[in-house]
Amino acid sequence: RRVLGLFYFHTKFFRPSFLLSPTSESNYKVSNTTTHLLLRKTHNSGYTENTGRLTKAKTFVLSKYSILNTFPMQQRELKFTLQVFENLNQLTEQDAALITAAKNALQNSYSPYSNFKVAATVLLANGQTVTGTNQENAAFPVSICAEGTALSAASALYPNVAVSKIAITVKSGTHVINHPVAPCGICRQRILEYETRFSNNIQIILMGEEGEIYSVNSVKDILPLNFSKTDL
Repeated sequence: RRVLGLFYFHTKFFRPSFLLSPTSESNYKVSNTTTHLLLRKTHNSGYTENTGRLTKAKTFVLSKYSILNTFPMQQRELKFTLQVFENLNQLTEQDAALITAAKNALQNSYSPYSNFKVAATVLLANGQTVTGTNQENAAFPVSICAEGTALSAASALYPNVAVSKIAITVKSGTHVINHPVAPCGICRQRILEYETRFSNNIQIILMGEEGEIYSVNSVKDILPLNFSKTDL
């Protein structure tokens, strides 16, 4: 007999149970006081059970099996509300104006490498708006997203004013984008920084070249389990 695997579990505070899967017609037995789970390759028939040990009395390949821990656990669902609008006419006048300003700024995008234009318009708590576009670089990591351009400019021009909303739109040089495009992970983190900095949610409005418009009340909706200064 050749030992294929050995798993040890301390049972000072609990006594776990285990399930082998996936399997066919084979059966397994585990003693009630299991502290060791020992798998052996054998050609014998029947089953053998020793205190704290499990042996399978049939030839098998270990790679076909997995050991699933069946300890009690909690499952939690993360949900958020996504508002969907059919067109600009369904938006508030203010939100429609932000998207329109972003669309008008797409021509200022510097994107010779991706040919993918992005523009973002930020609405500040003082009523001012700041618009930015993506700025690419031959050294791709040096490129700046539109959201980063707009937020950085707003912070430089109005350093102590919170951001209330950000509207983002896109345009491709190869095809028509008929659905909203969400910010990349880095830009979601950028927006989160301004939310935590001023302790207020930032509404995000998204639109493609045409089609539906999405709106969420906070970047935390699309960046769950996020990392912020509160974790430091």
